[in-house]
Amino acid sequence: MASIGDDAFWQCTGLTSITIPEGVTSIGYEAFGSSYNGYYLKSITINSPTLMEARNFIDVFGPQVVTYTIGAEIEELKDATFANFTNLNTVTLPKTLIKIGESAFDQCSALTAINIPSKVNSIGAYAFAGCKSLKSVTCDNAVPPVCSEGVFEEVPTNSCKLIVPQLSVITYKETKPWNEFMIIGDEDAAGIDDIVKHDGTVTIHTIDGKQIFNGKVKNASEATQGLPVGLYIINAKKVYVK
Repeated sequence: MASIGDDAFWQCTGLTSITIPEGVTSIGYEAFGSSYNGYYLKSITINSPTLMEARNFIDVFGPQVVTYTIGAEIEELKDATFANFTNLNTVTLPKTLIKIGESAFDQCSALTAINIPSKVNSIGAYAFAGCKSLKSVTCDNAVPPVCSEGVFEEVPTNSCKLIVPQLSVITYKETKPWNEFMIIGDEDAAGIDDIVKHDGTVTIHTIDGKQIFNGKVKNASEATQGLPVGLYIINAKKVYVK
C-alpha cells in the first residue's frame, strides 16, 4: 500500500486505532474524518518514514488522539509535528531519533510523561512548551541534549521528575534547563563492576539493541576497553562507559 485515498475511512465511527504501514507515502483528503464531521481515532502507530516528514498531523488525524507510537526509524521529529494535540497522553519515540524539532509537542497539555531516546542531542525551541501535565521526563542520553529557548516553558519543572543515567546526574544538575527539574538517577544504570557475572561472562549491546560483545573477561575494564564513551546495555543493565 502506497497511499490512503480521500474519505477512505470517513464516518468509520467505530475505528479508534490504526497502524500506518511503512510503504504509505500519502494520506488523502479527510481520510480519517474532518473538523466538520468529526474525528474518531484514539491510537495511532506510524511506521512510514515519509509520513513523518509532515509538519503537523492535527489536520490529518484530528486533535482527539490520545496515543501515538512512532515505529518509523527516523532521525528527526519535524517542527510542530504534534503541536496542539491537547488530548495526547502517551508518545513512544523511536530509538533512532537524534533531533526533536521546534514546538514538536507545543501545547500538548495532557501529556504526562515522555521518554527521550539516548541518541537525541538537540531539542528545538518550545518543543515541550505548554505541556503543563508533565510529571516525568526520562532522558537516556548520558550527555544532556542541547536545548534552545523555551523548551520547557510552562512545564512544572519544580515538581516534574527528570530520570537520567545514574552517572550523569551531576552533569544534568550543572546544565540548563535540565537543572530546573527534580533530577533522579536511573536505578537501572549500574556500574560495570556491579554486573559482570561471577564466571566473567559479559554481553554488551548498544542502547538501540545491537550486540557488540559476548564472551568472558578477566576484569571489568577489559569488557569495555576501546568502547566510545556512552550508554550501553551490559548483562541486561544500563551502564555508562567513560
